[in-house]
Amino acid sequence: MQYLFVRVVKARDLPTKHLTGRLDPYVEVKLGNNKDKTRHFEKTTNPEWNQMFVFSHDRIEASLLEVTVKDKDFVNDDFVGGHMFDLFEIPKLVAQ
Repeated sequence: MQYLFVRVVKARDLPTKHLTGRLDPYVEVKLGNNKDKTRHFEKTTNPEWNQMFVFSHDRIEASLLEVTVKDKDFVNDDFVGGHMFDLFEIPKLVAQ
């Protein structure tokens, strides 16, 4: 069985959206209909999550992996930044 391992390590110097300079960041990892997220940190622009997410081959329903940084708020979480990865460009590790 094949797996996709995604490790969210850290972010540096994230931009703040509020006048207070406060940012409560977390990362959302989305692959098709499968979505997971890291824990959030309070009041930091330099979070270190070091969290691993694993998607098994039978759960992979899309060819794009979306990684989005968001700011946790009371009502709606704000978009901070993100990137999309094409799964066809990710190298495969073959066990020997």
